[in-house]
This record gives sequence, structure tokens and C-alpha cells, in this order.
Amino acid sequence: MEKHEEVVTSPVVFATEELKSWVDLYREEFGIELTNTKILVPKYQENTWIVLTDPRVTVEGIFSCAGKHFLCSTSIIKNQSVTDCFPFSNLTVRRFSAEIEIGARGERLLADELAALVVRSIILKERMLLELWYFRETGRHLDRSSWTLCNGSRCGDEKNALIPRAGWLDGAFCIFGGDLRERAQRTQPRLALL
Repeated sequence: MEKHEEVVTSPVVFATEELKSWVDLYREEFGIELTNTKILVPKYQENTWIVLTDPRVTVEGIFSCAGKHFLCSTSIIKNQSVTDCFPFSNLTVRRFSAEIEIGARGERLLADELAALVVRSIILKERMLLELWYFRETGRHLDRSSWTLCNGSRCGDEKNALIPRAGWLDGAFCIFGGDLRERAQRTQPRLALL
């Protein structure tokens, strides 16, 4: 009787080549070695990026590392606590579209639509890591003419929580907070691909 290999169709594959730049980033920027860690990565898709998030790295730590490479400006991190709607307790990799999202009819997503997408939305830590990774890879910056709404995070206390947004303003990487209904026209989320 012949032995057959069971083939399991799954959206998750082990992808060491795609992770190499992230492993280098964590070692060089944060002093964290990920060399003996098996990491599962969502399956590759055109025009997407992965973001590897280690719970040992804080928003403040990322901001400090990014500030060594380019000008950063924010009052949110210094004056308010940042919480995630779905905090990661383990090393996590999610895949995001290289473009910010638009609604099905080509316009910006409405506040109610965004509220329903909170679990798939990028968190502030992921967006900051993506900025640092992208700059290291290309020497350029994301969101030069738009803003990423970090709909998976909140800043401040529960009653007055603001939603962080990240992008470029006056030559600096900036993080601001605001309400979903009061966001600028060019502010949209990046959603994790399923």
C-alpha cells in the first residue's frame, strides 16, 4: 500500500524569506532575537505587506527607535495611554493591503462601517512598526498624502477615547487622535486580510 501525503489547504504558510527583514528589524532596532522562533505567516498576496508584532515591544519603544531614523511628532503617546481593542499576547503576524481602504462605492468608509471592522483594523503599534520597516526597506515613508486610521487602538480613558491616526505632516511622522465621525477625508484604515 502506498503512503500518501495529506494535503491541507490553509491560508497560513511558513515564509522565512518574507520574514527576514522583520527578524533583522527586531534584532537591530530592539535587540530582540527571533532566530529560533517558528512564525506562521498569512499566505502571500500581491500588493500586501506583513507586520510582525512582538508583545515585548511597546508603542513608546517603537516611537523612540523611529525617532533615530526620522522626525516624529505626537502628543498622544506622551500624554495618554494607548490600548488595543484586541491586544496580542503572542508573537503575531498579520497581512495588510499596501493601500488604505475605501468603501465598496469608492468613497471613504462611514463610522458605522469602521466600527464593524475594528478586529481587522490595524492597531497603532502595527502602523508604527510598518512605518519603521517601510523606511528601512525603501528609504521612503507611507501616507505622505493620506492618513492611516488605527481603528484597532484607542487613546485616553474609556469615556473620552480617541482613535489614533498616523501619517506625515510638515516633514514629520505624526500621530493624532480623533473621533471616527470627525476624521479627515483622506483618513482610512488598513485592514488585515483574512
